[in-house]
Amino acid sequence: MEPVPMRMMRISTVPALAALLLALSGLSAFARPLPPGATRCSFEAWTVDPQGRTNVRAAPSTRAAILGTVPSASRRIASPDEGAGVSVIASMNGFFLVRDIDLADIESASPDRKLGKVYRGSGWIHGSQLDVNIQKGDGLRAKPGRDAAISIRFTQAGPDGIGDPDTVILQMHSCSGRNIEATLTTRDGKALGRGWLVRDAEEGQAPPVITCPMQLTTCN
Repeated sequence: MEPVPMRMMRISTVPALAALLLALSGLSAFARPLPPGATRCSFEAWTVDPQGRTNVRAAPSTRAAILGTVPSASRRIASPDEGAGVSVIASMNGFFLVRDIDLADIESASPDRKLGKVYRGSGWIHGSQLDVNIQKGDGLRAKPGRDAAISIRFTQAGPDGIGDPDTVILQMHSCSGRNIEATLTTRDGKALGRGWLVRDAEEGQAPPVITCPMQLTTCN
């Protein structure tokens, strides 16, 4: 067999090198090392920002470089538009590490909305710009554990006392596992306080705490 000319060898390796770099860039953000002090977690949310776009930063700091932006809901209650869905995998300093940017709700509800350039990678979003719906539950816990005592009890909106809680997330602060530390208000703006939304925790005959990241429907 005749030797392959060096120039041809270089050219032939370009596609392979490009494929390798693409694979490396697509490595799961969950597998990458986190900054010291960050806490791993796992839940879904959507973005909300009065400006209609949310900054995604390179580190959990307002001084960190902005990697890009994602379209957002303009407010938490009765927003005329939807936000980008995100998977949250860690928290630190009031910021949350997100990945898997999803525009399905926006495209479904507002197919003609001008989205501009959308950032699709992983990065950090401040907790004031993330939201979920508290679909059911009895209250906030003092700690992120199912056996933790209720520190702030919810007022249920339903006449039977087990309807949707009269609660709105004002800001997320941190997370642990599937649980979210947040400051809440009532739907009319009355302060409730800060504590942990412990997924699936319940007390007595109360419904378990269920948070839902869906903007156009409810979770089961």
